[in-house]
Amino acid sequence: MKKILFFVVLVMLTNGNSGMAQDDEMAFKTLVNVRSLKCDFSDGYIGKWEKGKIKIEPGKLGTPLHYDSIDLKEQKARIISNQGSADVSVITTLTGLTFIEITPIGNISITTVFADYKEGSRDFIAVLSRHMKLFPSKVILPSQYHGICKVWE
Repeated sequence: MKKILFFVVLVMLTNGNSGMAQDDEMAFKTLVNVRSLKCDFSDGYIGKWEKGKIKIEPGKLGTPLHYDSIDLKEQKARIISNQGSADVSVITTLTGLTFIEITPIGNISITTVFADYKEGSRDFIAVLSRHMKLFPSKVILPSQYHGICKVWE
């Protein structure tokens, strides 16, 4: 609750437009009270490290990610995708929510859902960064995707 109050005061002090401050406050309150988000990541880039050299290519994630059972008090949630489901950590900051997944082989995915709406909508702006290495091959595939998350009820 202290974080929410701090955010509200910060927005009001730094933003002369009270309508904008109210919108920011509403977005933040909505996000920190959400229990489930469905995220779509369209545009992005994939880095392919092969034989010590990187090649960067445009990419799309192509499948939605669903963050469910979001519990900010316990700092955990569940991710559901076409690859299955797993437990993830979730942290709250003044910028929004960040989900951290560590796969069984040690790959890390980080998704930040910002407490900001995409213009003209109530969709939250989001970024997904994946730090992947394929086993048993030695192919390293870092990637970053940009998209939106919707409150899922």
